[in-house]
Amino acid sequence: MLKPIRFLVFHHTASAPSITLEQIDAAHRAKGWEGAGYSFFVDADGVVWPARGLRRILAANPPHNSDSIAVAVAGWNGNDKHPEWEWSVMQWATIHWFVRTLSVLIPGLTIGGHRDIGSTPTDCPGLDILAEFEDDPHEETIQ
Repeated sequence: MLKPIRFLVFHHTASAPSITLEQIDAAHRAKGWEGAGYSFFVDADGVVWPARGLRRILAANPPHNSDSIAVAVAGWNGNDKHPEWEWSVMQWATIHWFVRTLSVLIPGLTIGGHRDIGSTPTDCPGLDILAEFEDDPHEETIQ
């Protein structure tokens, strides 16, 4: 059962940014999941694609699968081995849109990366997402 949303969680795909939602969906089905485990997917151009959306329980962020919105961003944020996989300006603009919009719509929303919110040890999503917002004049809405 879905619960009230408490978390906005960002993931990276740890892949080339050309990965598609269809490829993620197939990989997650191979794990035994019911398709892509995220709410939304942001492609290399910053376009948002619905995966599970807001009406289905997630698979990518235990133990918060039922009270999170999970956004997977194509590429690898902060990977020195593959700098060509870095998130694009358009992807960062989309991340900002998610943070701005949802922090207003859902008061008290906790925002972070997969490593910050979840039980799976990981470095996902690479660089610290919240550091991107440290000098932001709207940071009082971002937790």
